[in-house]
Amino acid sequence: MRKIVLFLITLTSISLTSWAQTRKLSGTVLSESGSALAGASISIKGGTGGTVTDNDGKFSLNIPAT
Repeated sequence: MRKIVLFLITLTSISLTSWAQTRKLSGTVLSESGSALAGASISIKGGTGGTVTDNDGKFSLNIPAT
């Protein structure tokens, strides 16, 4: 019985780890005066992904989980 419980715990932790491979980062880019910046480039430092803000300065980016 104990081996079955340990196996199920291990299986669950492995599946949860593989399920959470990316995270969603979203936000708004503002100027120093507080107005939204449209068309600002957002990129992952040292990575290959990136996006651009919309007309309201909002962005959404999927980043790899570390």
